[in-house]
Amino acid sequence: MPRKTAPAPLGDHPRDILAAAAAEFAEWGFAGARVDEIARRAGVNKAMLYYHVGDKAKLYEKVILDTVGCVAAHLQEGLSRETTPEGKILAIAMAFEAAATEKPFMPQVMMREMAMGGRDLPAPAIEAFARIIQIEASILDEAFRSGRFVATNPLTLHILIVGGTMLHLVGKEVRERIRGTALPGLPEPAGSAAEVVSSLLLRGLLLRPQAGFLKSARKNRAKAPTPLASARTGGIVIKKEKRA
Repeated sequence: MPRKTAPAPLGDHPRDILAAAAAEFAEWGFAGARVDEIARRAGVNKAMLYYHVGDKAKLYEKVILDTVGCVAAHLQEGLSRETTPEGKILAIAMAFEAAATEKPFMPQVMMREMAMGGRDLPAPAIEAFARIIQIEASILDEAFRSGRFVATNPLTLHILIVGGTMLHLVGKEVRERIRGTALPGLPEPAGSAAEVVSSLLLRGLLLRPQAGFLKSARKNRAKAPTPLASARTGGIVIKKEKRA
């Protein structure tokens, strides 16, 4: 069945082409995307598309790098305001959510690449992601050395943040169907995707208190701030007890 796409009005050709390419790749993936359809979406002919951007591989590379660059910009801004490891973890998740809001086709492209093992990711994109993971690794290392977090593989953290945030963003309709079928009355998770994902991650990252502290911690759980709340208000202070 032929695909029908309405051509976009003429304007900023490189920007229009990238936006059209992102929509096409999100819908059909790299292998299924067609350059003529990208040209139709952008309102340009194929010759103009090749002139401004390049072939399909170059188009895909530019779409991915544009997305990663957007994440990096939001991450730099978010981290500049945070001083605690808890706040920095929230900033990472919020950077991905902000980028996905700014570039609405980002979740589909990212989820498709994760599902396919990243087989179509160009080398510059891998390098760009690696730089973000290095930032995450330094945050984890600092938090571990200061006794705030348990030892954690930064790649695992990255997958959980990106996968959890992206899946939460695209999965609202599925969640509604599941609640309507099997869990009637269950409310939608409170907060943004970044807040929901990072708050759960922080519960696993925070260093476990010693056994003697757990009993009193359970009694005071209702009074204790959540990891997310503490990330906003300056961090959690964990009491340490000496072993007998």
